Amino acid sequence: MLTRPFRVSALLLCSGLALLAASAIAAALHGWAIVPAMGILGLLLATIGVLESGSLSRVQRAFALSPLVPCCIVAALSDTPLWGVVVAPFAYMFSFVLGGPTYLVMRRWGLLHIWQVVGVSALLGAASGAALLAPNAQASDLKVFVGYGAATGLVFWAIALCPWPRSLARRG
Repeated sequence: MLTRPFRVSALLLCSGLALLAASAIAAALHGWAIVPAMGILGLLLATIGVLESGSLSRVQRAFALSPLVPCCIVAALSDTPLWGVVVAPFAYMFSFVLGGPTYLVMRRWGLLHIWQVVGVSALLGAASGAALLAPNAQASDLKVFVGYGAATGLVFWAIALCPWPRSLARRG
């Protein structure tokens, strides 16, 4: 039987992701003014749900939170923060489809140093950009996706693999 904290955190995560998906669909179809608020609320609920779940490993938390990096970058740098919400479903899709299997292979081969994770994430960012922009992908456009991938990989490494939080926790 699931414990109460896990059910609450799972409910927050699922409701947040549902709001995020609804806001992306509404943005694509209607462009309603409420969409950015829905998306931000969805991202907040999903993030709180992940952070409050005591049963998730660091790697699972990293997979849940690191795809938010390109969303935040896009929202911060674009004229319309709504674009950050629209990016989220694509960021999660590429994170799970490309990043999940790549992480498993890298873990198997012992390639989990920060520079390896960030470098491979940058390449995956370029691959996702090429897939999204095909057949009109240009080198300048792909550079942006390389940056998104590298930033996502850095955050993933910091959440899932960074040895400092564990060593600090043992000292305290």
